[in-house]
Amino acid sequence: MKLLKCRVASMPNGLMAFWEEIEEAAVYHVHLIIGEKDKRRGEFGNILYGEEKFSEIALVDVQREFKYHSFTDLAKSFYSDDIAFSYHIVVEAEDRTGKIIAKSDMI
Repeated sequence: MKLLKCRVASMPNGLMAFWEEIEEAAVYHVHLIIGEKDKRRGEFGNILYGEEKFSEIALVDVQREFKYHSFTDLAKSFYSDDIAFSYHIVVEAEDRTGKIIAKSDMI
């Protein structure tokens, strides 16, 4: 599987992802993922984070003519007293037979 080059830009209350064209792609799948890390105070008052857990919160299919997608109305990455949240995006290219032919890293 080919690595799909993708970039993510922050915008007010959202994220915009844009990626390279894959000629054989019929559709692009854009996954919005939220990561959660447990947070606690260490022995010397420093903040320690646990292992990050990921949950997909949105999946958008984008037609081959477009190489971008914006997620809007998102809360900013935030921290509560015991959990840190962050957003990530993964983009996949699917060909006409339904096979995933390229995928980005989680950004």
